[in-house]
Amino acid sequence: AEENENGYNKVNNVKVKVPDDGETHKVTAERVKDAKGNKISAQSVWNYNIDSGETTTVELIGPGEYNIYVDGNIAKTETIK
Repeated sequence: AEENENGYNKVNNVKVKVPDDGETHKVTAERVKDAKGNKISAQSVWNYNIDSGETTTVELIGPGEYNIYVDGNIAKTETIK
């Protein structure tokens, strides 16, 4: 019952640039740890196709640790408090 914590529904924007190679790239994100830092089953929270060379904004909502991927390769890990 963490719904009432401050910042629980705060949107955290993370910018990700995809390669400029004429291809469309898949940007995905998974929540991999909960607010207390415990490892959880990966939850998909983002999944978009982005045009070559674009910078996209991934929205992460709520505390935890997130992995952001470009074409399945990890691009960033973000910890949201």
